[in-house]
Amino acid sequence: MFLPFAFSPVCHREVGGLSDRFPAFSDAGVDLVFVTCDPLFSLKAWAEQNRFSGVFLSDFWPHGDLSRAFGVFDETDGFAHRGSFLLDGTGVVRWSTRVGRGESRDLDTHLDALDVVRPGSATFLP
Repeated sequence: MFLPFAFSPVCHREVGGLSDRFPAFSDAGVDLVFVTCDPLFSLKAWAEQNRFSGVFLSDFWPHGDLSRAFGVFDETDGFAHRGSFLLDGTGVVRWSTRVGRGESRDLDTHLDALDVVRPGSATFLP
């Protein structure tokens, strides 16, 4: 899950909302990974201060490389747009969603997306 900035209100609501739903992701074998272009220590302080669950990655340097690889990096303003990607165990993107600047993602759709990685899902049928 790519986020523009730690400590911003929308990012706080989104990460807090998914962090509250952490058991559903864990039960499905999904790791929640949050990525911002913030420096590592700012990101770490934000996660610890708020007791968020999940893995937090800094895409600070080389600035925006991971965000750029997923097509969510804003080259003009230097931050990641809000994009969520669900990867399977081999790194294939099985689901994604993106929203415009200043918009919040529908967190319930993230829970619905877990169906694509559950055993027996049609996604994995030949």
